[in-house]
Amino acid sequence: MDVRDWRELFPITKHRVFLNHAAVAPLSKPAADAMRWYVEQTETTAGVGAGYYRRAEQVRRMAAALIGADPDEALVSGCEG
Repeated sequence: MDVRDWRELFPITKHRVFLNHAAVAPLSKPAADAMRWYVEQTETTAGVGAGYYRRAEQVRRMAAALIGADPDEALVSGCEG
């Protein structure tokens, strides 16, 4: 991806510049969208039947791949449903 493509993921960069600061950072559009989905699912269905656990499992597997771990290495109880 080109730097302009990355900047599109962070709408705030249209009017602000962020330097390397550990305490405050902009949120990317994909992260904000995921958070909105989670909040909506929690508000309307409490995660029941909404695909929440399936999505949590996908994220767990992606995180394992990112760090080179076996997806079943650190299975958290309660997230396998």
